[in-house]
Formats: sequence, C-alpha cells, structure tokens
Amino acid sequence: MPQAVSKYAETHDMAAVETVKKVILDLYRDDMSKIGGSAGTKAKAIFEEIPSMLSGHRKNFRPGLIRKNSRQTYFAPGVEWLTSARICEKCRLTTDPDISSNLNNGEPFKCYLLDTGLLMSLAFDNGVLSIPEVYSAFTRGKLSINEGMLFENVAAQLLRSAGKELHYVEMRVKENDRNVHEIDFILPKGKKIIPVEVKSSVSTRHRSLDIFMQKYARRIDGAVVVHSGNMKTDGKILYIPIYMVSLL
Repeated sequence: MPQAVSKYAETHDMAAVETVKKVILDLYRDDMSKIGGSAGTKAKAIFEEIPSMLSGHRKNFRPGLIRKNSRQTYFAPGVEWLTSARICEKCRLTTDPDISSNLNNGEPFKCYLLDTGLLMSLAFDNGVLSIPEVYSAFTRGKLSINEGMLFENVAAQLLRSAGKELHYVEMRVKENDRNVHEIDFILPKGKKIIPVEVKSSVSTRHRSLDIFMQKYARRIDGAVVVHSGNMKTDGKILYIPIYMVSLL
C-alpha cells in the first residue's frame, strides 16, 4: 500500500509501517461491516481466515475451516464481494490444462490477498511475535509459518498486476493415488502453456513440475521455477527470482 511504503521511506521503522497496515486492515473490516445482508459477515470471515488457508499443504478455499460443515455456495456472496473490491483474487482449478483453461475450470479455487504486505500483517495479527521480531525472522528465513505462502501470494499479486488470469492444476500420478501434486500457476504461450512453480528457497527439486512436464509434454513450451536465487536455465526450465514474475 502506498501509505505503508511512504511511511517506511520516511522513518525506516517497520513498527511504524505496521501501524499503518493495521489501520488499513481495520478500514477493510469496517467496510465489510457496512455491507448489507449476509455478504459482509461472510466476507469478513473469509478475510480473517485467508492466512490459515494459504499456509496449509493444500491451499484450496475450505469453507469448513470458517464454518463447520458449510459449502462453498454458502460463502459465495462474501467471495464475490472480496474479489469485486480487489481485496482478494481467485485462482481457479483447471481440470484439463491447455490454452483454453477458462473452459476447464473446476469448482475448487485458492483465494489470495492482493497485497502481500497486508497478508503478512494479517497472519501475525494475533500478537504472538512483535513486529521487529517478525521482520527479523523473515529476513533470516526463520519464520514460524510457511514462507511458501508469502512467496506464492507475491507471485499471484504480480501476475494479476500484469493482467494475467490465475489458474492452477492438481493431478495424481495414478487415478487412485492419495498424493495430490500441484502446479501453482499455468500461463498461456501461443498455442501452448507454461507451468509455473513457486519455491521460497533456492531449490532444484520440483517433483510435481517434473510429473506435469512428463504428462503434458506436448502441451508445454518450457517451464518456470520462481525461487529466491538468480536467473538461470536448466534444460527446458527457466529459474527466475521472485521480482521477475511480472515479466512472464
């Protein structure tokens, strides 16, 4: 958010920046409380649970985490308000990844917050750590939450800012396999697609991507791994640092 960036440029104090972000989060909550009907209550409930959903192994939107035994249709008005307000963005599951991904959307989706700085503040809003400790832990790679959540949210934010639609893939090696492999994002390139895998560290291990590239070899034109290292190539895989995602 511009106010938070301005505050950091003025003070170089992350605690002061966090105060600004907390005010923004409270303004969001206040806006949701003013929505008529049940949409506002549902939107606020979803908003508060986004960090919990994204920090899980499978990051799908899980209505039961918010309200026991509920279904996606129950929270549909809240999701619609959050996406229309550009507070959140849906990343839709595609069941048959190709250049016509919009035609293959499955019902499951992931819900990203379109400001990763606010996501970080929301994730630590319970006050377990002080703000200086949080940012110190983040820069040292010692966060107590899944750093992949933050990297993946940054990638989603950059892709949407560049006008890209968000789609992801889930697959199994065998039909009855309990292990689900996920490709974080799928992008079109001409008549083919590019799978994008997001890693929060420097890593050359990407089993899900390898499986996807083998399964859909005829459909893809290379692959991208977003990581915390420098740009490099390895065969058909391009490795890029997180800040280059908007250039894809």
